Parts: sequence; C-alpha cells; structure tokens
Amino acid sequence: MTSFFKYSILGMIFFIAGCSYYQEPALEDNEDKNGSSLLNKEESQDHGSRAYDRFVISSLSSGEIPLPGDITEDEYYIRDYRNRMYSRPAYEMHVKTINSVGTPEPSKGNRLSQGFRPVKPAAHSGDVKLFGLSFDNDIFFNTDYYYTNGVKIELTHPYLGSLPTATILLPGGRDAVDYYRVSLIQNIYTPVDPDQREIQYGDRPFAAYLYVGFSKIANNPVRQFRLTSELDLGVMGPAALGGFVQKAIHEIEPTGWKNQVSNSIILNYNIQFEKGLVATRSFQLNFDGGLQAGTLYDNIYAGFILQFGKFDPYFNNITLTTDRSSKSRIRYTFFVKLQNKLIAYDATLQGGMFANNNEYTIHSADINRLVANASTGISLSIGRFGLSLEQFYLMSEFKGGKRFMYGRIKTEIRF
Repeated sequence: MTSFFKYSILGMIFFIAGCSYYQEPALEDNEDKNGSSLLNKEESQDHGSRAYDRFVISSLSSGEIPLPGDITEDEYYIRDYRNRMYSRPAYEMHVKTINSVGTPEPSKGNRLSQGFRPVKPAAHSGDVKLFGLSFDNDIFFNTDYYYTNGVKIELTHPYLGSLPTATILLPGGRDAVDYYRVSLIQNIYTPVDPDQREIQYGDRPFAAYLYVGFSKIANNPVRQFRLTSELDLGVMGPAALGGFVQKAIHEIEPTGWKNQVSNSIILNYNIQFEKGLVATRSFQLNFDGGLQAGTLYDNIYAGFILQFGKFDPYFNNITLTTDRSSKSRIRYTFFVKLQNKLIAYDATLQGGMFANNNEYTIHSADINRLVANASTGISLSIGRFGLSLEQFYLMSEFKGGKRFMYGRIKTEIRF
C-alpha cells in the first residue's frame, strides 16, 4: 500500500503541474487601427466558415438577440474572431450569452481600438448525441492470450449531464464545451494457455471485469485542450462473467476459469489531459497524459498523439464522425500514439485491492513498473458515421511475461 500512495501522490503532482501550464492566450493583432480585419483566407478556412458566422450573427441580431451596443456586424465578427471563438457550439453560445449576461457600456469613438470585448461564454453542454461500439481482440494476431477480448458500448447525450455523477467530474474552465458520456465495458484476460485446469504459475492469471463508466469531456477549442474525467463503478471476478463469455465464443471451452481472481468491487477515477502542440491543415501533434486511481488501476502516463490526413481540427470535434461545419462529408486520418505508463497497481494482475482469497495472482515485486506501449491506425468519417481500426503494441507487464499485440475496431453513429 506504501507504493500505492507514493505513486498516487506523484500522479496528482503530474496532473496539477500539467494544468498550471495553460494561460489565457494573448489576443492576436488581427485588426488595423480602423478596426479592419487582417484575417487571410487560409485562417478563415482553418477555423470555421465566416459565411456561417455572419448568418448566425445576422439572424440573431435581426431583433431576436441584438448585438452589443451599436457596433456593426463586421466589427462584431472581427472581435469575435480575435477572441478565438472558433467552434460553432461555443460561438453560438457566445452570441446567446449577450442578453442573459449583458455587455459593458459602449465607449465613445472606435469601440475596437478602445478595447471593447464581448462577453465570453461560461462552460456549457454540447449537443452531440452519439452511439459508439468498440471491440478489442487479439485474434487479429492469432495469439488468444493476455488481454484477449474487450467490448465497450458508449452513449453520448446532453441529458447525461443531469445525472448525480456529473457533479464530481472535472470542469474545463472558460470557453469549454462539456460533453457527457456513459459506457459499459467488459474486459477479459487469460494466461498463454487457457485450456489448462491447473494454475499456471509465472503467467498471467485469469481475470475479467465489468463496469459502468460515467465521463465528462470538457473540450476547449479556444485554448486547444481537452480534459476527460471518468468515474467507474463495477465488479471484478466471476461476477463479471468473463468465463461465461469466453466459453460462449470458443469452440474449445477454456477450462482454467476456476482459478480466476476472486470477486471484488471496482471504484476508479480516471483523468486524461490532451493539449495541442502543433497543428496544420494535414498534421496534428498533441500531448496526452493522465492518471488512474482506485481499486482497479493506479498509474500515471504521458505520451504523444500524431495524426495526419484530411481531418477536422482535433479540438473542434470529439467524435469520429464528420464535424457539421466541414465542407466535405468525408474525412480520413492516419494516427500514431506513443505512451509510457508508471504503474503502481493493476488488479488484473494482482487481484482486487481488498480481496485476499485469490487462487493465484502476480506478486507485487514481479510487476514491471514502467511499461511502454504504442498504437497505430486509421479512421474514416462519412457524415454521421465514423470507423476506426487500431493496432496496439504492449511491452511486458510482468517479469517473465511476453510482449503483446491486439486490435480494435470502433464505430460511431451520430444521431
């Protein structure tokens, strides 16, 4: 338990240090002294459709929601762009906030040169409604051991923000758009030979878990970062039905499940933090880090995500589907993810944190504390439909263990 607390503290320091890095971005000088826009065509295409923005302003300012003071639509657009309100949800919320919050008294003379700044929106819920399904399996590499099968069902919906669990999930701060998701996950683990009745000492134990995850994705297109927090509640052991599922999908029934880790409760809190580092029209480099703490996993990790192709700006869209503002319905992305993980506890290897009646587990001294992993894949989005194929590579997680590979197929449908 001493190691658990030590690594948990390190994890919190890691997360706090990462968050403290972000500062309010300085305003870019996109205007001349007369308030004329210096935006070029490329910037306009990169960060949204100006025609759409003008339509929103015109329709809302035609009496439904007036513009602040008596500034012109052109001036309002310039100021709005200068404040870097790129995404449609944030932009529309920005305009709608004018009436409810109010604006400062317009000063005399040129309002732009006098520093007028429209009201920025507080964090609010996005309107994305999405169903997702992921399937993990090592059969793509004809191995059928270690992490052998995983299924994840996801639903993203604004209504989920009204659940009690939403109150303990992390905010994204100003300019963030919050998306709420609930997931059902089952993962199954076996040793190299799942057909032996005897305990296979020195190999991975049989294990399975089943839990419901409540998550909040605080996406900030203005500051180019995404903060995902998740609370997991479930069970591990025979109650997770891992043996039942594997027997149902195998022609030869695995016989070693009587030696699986015993029943225990899963209560885990996970945080993921992504920050844009480099972005062009066809290339994106992001930092990816986070931590997991609880009865299932305790670790901290850091790495990078590289993607290239024809895709929507990463922080404009949290889904595999095509962003609604995109001019083309078809998007494709090639990606590579690199990660190092510092592990304090892994219940799939060591058994439940408070369960002492396991038939067999890996001893704490035999756990590899630093594990590198990587993945590569391709994603395709066609309007409301998205598909991703990903291949994972994992280094050995325990002494005497093997390197490991598995594949993932993920689909999403926006409705």
